Amino acid sequence: MKQTQPLLIVTGPTASGKSELAVFLARKLQGEVINIDSMQIYDRISIGSARISEDQMQGVRHHLFGYLEPGMSSNVSEYCELADQAIKDCFNRRVQPIFAGGTSMYITALLHGLADMPEANKQLRSALEKLPSDTLYEKLKKIDPVSASRLHVNDRLRIIRALEISMTSGKPASDVHNSHSFSGLRYRALILVLCHDRTVLYERINNRSNRMVETGIIDETEMLLNEYGAEAPPLKALGYAQTLKYIRGDITKEELIESIAMYTRRFAKRQMTFWRNEPCKRDWLTIEPDDNEGCRECEGFEVFALRASKLLSLCRSYFKNVGSNVGVLYLDAARLMDQSALNM
Repeated sequence: MKQTQPLLIVTGPTASGKSELAVFLARKLQGEVINIDSMQIYDRISIGSARISEDQMQGVRHHLFGYLEPGMSSNVSEYCELADQAIKDCFNRRVQPIFAGGTSMYITALLHGLADMPEANKQLRSALEKLPSDTLYEKLKKIDPVSASRLHVNDRLRIIRALEISMTSGKPASDVHNSHSFSGLRYRALILVLCHDRTVLYERINNRSNRMVETGIIDETEMLLNEYGAEAPPLKALGYAQTLKYIRGDITKEELIESIAMYTRRFAKRQMTFWRNEPCKRDWLTIEPDDNEGCRECEGFEVFALRASKLLSLCRSYFKNVGSNVGVLYLDAARLMDQSALNM
């Protein structure tokens, strides 16, 4: 870890308002936004990935959005290399890097580096991809029950990768990950986790799911299918996988909206489980700001209500701190956004 200026990471569950807060902070802190969402790295798919629009960027420069063709597989190692370049570019120009997104694996890898993994085995992966999700999950439970316990049965991409690592290395993927331990630290960081009450977050997710269907995810999915084929990685992801069923006539439009919403709610729950456990696992420091306007329990988190001006002050203060760790602040997102202060 060479740099002294911390990164700023805005994260939390899907539909929590990360992009909006990141743009606000970038405008006020002379910063630029760097994507840390594994779907928004893909080009040509803005609706299903909920990518921020040019108008919503408000003139703030954004990095690592849409750099990968939809027919290509994502690679966390490649992502980290590109993120390192973007960080260096920002620091060289005395600009604050502000990461926005909710892909937990990318966040941990960026901060702590990656374990040495066996290279992709195309023949094995091809064979695994032909199996149904239930069969894959049962196979993983036998080979690596620890990894299986962390994944949902429909999370095909990660299940297949865990099986590939386990079957290629000869030991469970969880053991391979644990041998790395993520004990080193590549960057200091202040992580802002946006927290909503479950009913509020689920309503936001439901509204977003309806918007996606009404504004064009069906057309995007048909484009992916026609131009890149059914094996295109985005088509296995949340939203597109459900839309494929609609295109094939398996579900109605109303069922499509509810299906996207249901799977997204489940995904958001897993994201918050990650943020409940990860700081302790990585020895990150939980921040309890003195100058707050209330602390309350929210879905198992102690969240703090801060006005936008107080949040900016806390960020600036943290940037001057020369400590060598990662700080995590759980924010009362509804209180922060209800102030309409993000437009100031």
